[in-house]
Amino acid sequence: VDNNNVESAVSKYIIRKDTVAPKVTFGTNGNTTAAKTASTTVTVTDGGSGVKASSLKYLWTSFSSGIVASNFAGNHSGTFTSGGTISLPSGMGGDIYLWILAQDNLGNQIITKSNKKFNNNIKFLLFLYIFYHFQPIVFQCHL
Repeated sequence: VDNNNVESAVSKYIIRKDTVAPKVTFGTNGNTTAAKTASTTVTVTDGGSGVKASSLKYLWTSFSSGIVASNFAGNHSGTFTSGGTISLPSGMGGDIYLWILAQDNLGNQIITKSNKKFNNNIKFLLFLYIFYHFQPIVFQCHL
């Protein structure tokens, strides 16, 4: 009501500020015993502006720290869908971490990693040299 007793329309706006990065959940978060393969589901949620699906990237690496957004390109990296399964590429072994990059629709970003996955799927090649009359005989064995 104004000074002339005239009622006017009032608008009410609720403004919410989203400053919270998405949440990343690993289905299987690491392992302590050697395994031939490694895979896990990864789910990304955001209660504010929602997850920006095109931002979801992963990286398999032996680095336990120091990963930045530019690292999510090249070997052992890719994109994924929230709730999907990400599998370790063949040929990687040792202590491996799965890193995830995710953003919400306002640009809030998270870069996080799984617990360590111990993987022993590296194949070894053994050469055995035997000399017979000064001539080498080579035996090759895949382990």
